[in-house]
Amino acid sequence: MARRAATRREVLHADFLTPPITKESMLVLGKLADVKAVAQGGYAQAERCCISTGHSEVLTSDPDVVAALNITGNFGFQPCSHGDFLGAILGTCIAREKLGDIILQWAEHADDYSLGRSLSAKEGKEGCESHRLSDHRL
Repeated sequence: MARRAATRREVLHADFLTPPITKESMLVLGKLADVKAVAQGGYAQAERCCISTGHSEVLTSDPDVVAALNITGNFGFQPCSHGDFLGAILGTCIAREKLGDIILQWAEHADDYSLGRSLSAKEGKEGCESHRLSDHRL
């Protein structure tokens, strides 16, 4: 991938990788003279990261390739876990390699509304909306 990005002078993006693979890949890519690599997972402490590689003249800034998925719903009656959300997302035929970290943030007073495509987590329907990470602070 790095060789192709360097010869074609384009930026290529890998899927989300586990921490050991990300670390090893960045060490190898760091030794290449004409290739620049950036690992990003959407926030500073992300475990799963994707690597963007490109010729050092083309990859001049961090690419914005990671987006946040905001799932809303009424979760007061049936508590949901990380695995419930992961299973619901994977149930839409999205491959695990295309998913980064899953962060659960609870708001007791959040409104119940449905936006975008619905995901089925447990028995209820939850709204789902995609956001650029630059719009949020994680």
